[in-house]
Amino acid sequence: MPAPRFTVTLRSANPARTRCDAVVVGLMSTTKGVVVAEGGEDVAKAYGRKLRPLLVTMGATGKAGEVLRVPGGDATSAGLVVFVGLGTLVRCLGGGGGDGRNRRA
Repeated sequence: MPAPRFTVTLRSANPARTRCDAVVVGLMSTTKGVVVAEGGEDVAKAYGRKLRPLLVTMGATGKAGEVLRVPGGDATSAGLVVFVGLGTLVRCLGGGGGDGRNRRA
């Protein structure tokens, strides 16, 4: 039996408003808990104050390799939101070649 075929499309539009089967959002762990990685701000904003309790209820840690699947529901136009753990957030605060951007440890 041949493997199922699918298409991956990358877009620069607001991921919370884009009609699609799934949106992937990165999560990173910090000393204060889990945070949405850069690029996922629009999805986090769409969920509003419901996002943190949702992630806590699901046991999200942001640990590298973690995968949480959540129905898109009313928050997004996507049928599914996939939260993916990226690891520990490290902030580079200048000096030593740091450019102030977030980095994964």
